[in-house]
Parts: sequence; C-alpha cells; structure tokens
Amino acid sequence: MDYLKELSVQLEGKIKQQFETDANIGVSTRQLLIKSYRQFHVEINEYANKYSISLKVYSTLHFSINRPDNIFLYHQPNKLKDFPYMVYTREQGHVSPQNKTFQKFWDLFSVLLNNFQLTVSESVFFYSNMVIFALDSKRDLVKALDKIIDLLIENSMIFKKESRQKINPKNIPDNLKVLLPLLKKYSVSDDSERDELVEQMSNNRKILLKRNVVPLMSEIETFLDSFVNKVFTHEASLISDLAELVAELRINR
Repeated sequence: MDYLKELSVQLEGKIKQQFETDANIGVSTRQLLIKSYRQFHVEINEYANKYSISLKVYSTLHFSINRPDNIFLYHQPNKLKDFPYMVYTREQGHVSPQNKTFQKFWDLFSVLLNNFQLTVSESVFFYSNMVIFALDSKRDLVKALDKIIDLLIENSMIFKKESRQKINPKNIPDNLKVLLPLLKKYSVSDDSERDELVEQMSNNRKILLKRNVVPLMSEIETFLDSFVNKVFTHEASLISDLAELVAELRINR
C-alpha cells in the first residue's frame, strides 16, 4: 500500500521525486504538493519513517517543539508553564510575550499537542514563513493536517497568507538594504518554484548569492525577531524567503 499515493488522490495533489536533505528530519525521496487544501498551500515530504506536513504562512513566531532546530539554530530550551513540551528558541524567554493574542495561540496549541501526544522523535518547527510538523509515518496525516489548519485559522491574527505588494525600502533597515536587488529575483515562497529556481542557477550564481547573504544571516534573524507583537511586513516576508533559500543552498552544497 502506497500511503503517499492514497493521499495524492484524497487531497488532489501531485507527487514528485526528490532527494532533499532536511537537517532536522533526514533525507526525503518523495514530496506531495497540494496547491490548495482548505485555502492553504501544503507540502507533505516522505522520509524513512516519518512524514513532514508543511504549510505556507507568515508570522512572527520562530521556535521548535520537542526537538532543537538545526537550520536556524533554535537550541535554547524553554519550559513554559502548563505547556506539554519543551520549546527551543535562539534566546531564552523569547516565546512568552505578555499579549492576549499570543496567549490564545499557546492555549490552543497546547490543546492540539496534548491531542497529538508527540513521540520523542516527532517535532514541530515554526519559521517566519512556514509551519512544519514532523510526524511518525503511522499517523493519520489527513486528520493531523485538518487539526493543524484549524489551529492556524483560529489564530488568523498571527498567521498571515502571502500577498503581492510592492517592495518599500523604508521597511528594510539600512544594514539590510544591500539585499534589495536580490529580493525580487530570489525571494520565492513556493517550495516547488524555489526548487526550479535553484536548479536553473549556475554554481557561480549560487556561490555569489551565499557570499552576499550568509554574512548577514545574524542581522536578518535579528530583524525578523523584531516583529514580535506586530504584523509581519511584506518586506520581512521577502527577506525571510531569501534567507530560507540561502539556508537550503548551504545545507545542500
């Protein structure tokens, strides 16, 4: 029985072959792309004994659950009161702002995780432009996907969908304005489109892009972290997409 093929029929998606390494989960050999499920772009990656469910959203949240994140280095453990799992961030105490909107999210997220009962090998990753649940292969992924989307919809004030806008340089700090020429060309939010872009890039272009962006990764992270308690700007979303592309180039070099 091919579970991914079953899901492709049920969720009206398309399977593609791949060989993608995720520093947190492992090597994925197949991916199911679902352009629109309950109005969300969804990707399900198949690993040796896991599946990851990825949903494209934009938020100010940056942390991992149950296990550290090895891509953006969320290694600092935080034990939140009445929360069922360890939360990992780049800085201590970064995940508990005194804000009613965020408190609602943590309460509902706690209920969801208590329902899931994550195993020691399962994990959740919140990035500025994506939410990823890495789950054991025995789980009912459609049921899990629906519960995740319910959480995102219930917290629509936090999780924003992509919008097409002009880039406003005033919304980019001076130390990152050097990235402006790169944003329109390399800031791609859709994973399949980003894969195509990377395939079309020459090795010299990849090297040059990493040379321009990698030294600014710490400053980019500081800028993205500054959006706690305020809505993510279009420019911040583009910079986040650019950073994600370069992070993938570094992993797959």
